Amino acid sequence: MKITNETQNNTLQVVEGNILQLVCSVQSGKPKEILQWITDTTVIKEGGQNGTITYRLNASSSDHMKIFICSAMNEALYHPITKQVRLDVLGLFTTPKNDII
Repeated sequence: MKITNETQNNTLQVVEGNILQLVCSVQSGKPKEILQWITDTTVIKEGGQNGTITYRLNASSSDHMKIFICSAMNEALYHPITKQVRLDVLGLFTTPKNDII
């Protein structure tokens, strides 16, 4: 299972206000897998195609440090295969003004 663009410490960086695509891929098999994106114990996207599921979100400060879990399940598994990623939402910073004394 792979989450696109994740770092070694399982995080994804995004600037607040930007659109982020969470992309999770698995090697498709038989029986066919059911893919889900989950956050806060809620399934926010289910489905996918050819072993890939994508969830788009407009990153906000409330998403900072939020955990998103990709889950893959099929009839042959007793428990789903999961991988999680944490969002690091960078704020929109203004350039500090140079004060002249």
